[in-house]
Amino acid sequence: MPPELHTALNLDKKGMVSIIGAGGKTSLMFRLAAELISLDHTVLTTTTTKIFVPDKTQSPVLVTADTLDALKDLARDGLGRYAHLTIGCGIIPEQNKLIGIPAGWAKDIQQDLGVDWLIIEADGARRKPLKASADHEPVVPAQSDHIIGVTGLDAVGKPLSDDHVHRSLIFSSRTGLALGEPITEKAVAKILGIEIQRLKSDHADTLFTAFLNKADDPETLDKGKQVAQYLMAQPVFNQVLVGTLQPSARVKQRYTKT
Repeated sequence: MPPELHTALNLDKKGMVSIIGAGGKTSLMFRLAAELISLDHTVLTTTTTKIFVPDKTQSPVLVTADTLDALKDLARDGLGRYAHLTIGCGIIPEQNKLIGIPAGWAKDIQQDLGVDWLIIEADGARRKPLKASADHEPVVPAQSDHIIGVTGLDAVGKPLSDDHVHRSLIFSSRTGLALGEPITEKAVAKILGIEIQRLKSDHADTLFTAFLNKADDPETLDKGKQVAQYLMAQPVFNQVLVGTLQPSARVKQRYTKT
């Protein structure tokens, strides 16, 4: 039996999880929330960027306020009735987007509310399966116990372009892969390693995991295994998971540092 996501990710106590990258961040966040509340944990989900407003299947209650104290008061009241809330600073109605919290609020919110888990979508990718980060990205709270870098394996083999990669020019400059060339497993591993390395100095005690998503068939699973082998040769990752999040979550392969 494959491990559930929270088990594979070593989410066995309490903490703060930041999810970065592309190709499944939102799905991973709400799947983890569902697993953790089934174990009688309390969970807050949020973003430090913007996400689509969650529906009732993802989160039972949405709480928004434009000040930290007001947000904590509303969330405290909600946690008295629900094990899982999504919080933010407001909604952009014309985009159906939730405005995220400042990264500096995260620690205060988690400590003051005594919530078991704060799970944060800390990056944006414009719904592309792969991305390279600009200098101001990702927006990861310094107190994150876990940072999970997600990527969509459906990008492998596709041409390097804005159709498949958010910030394709940055991806090209950092990996050496020319625009229009097929995206290789090695290039995917290289960009993921670069993304995590940029965070390492500020998160020395954080557990870093790569989640290679959309391994929906044997061919894509093989691509995921190849990316994982490249990643495990790098010093930056503690573990790599290859699996799927839709229509159900499943970890198909797990690689850990000994």
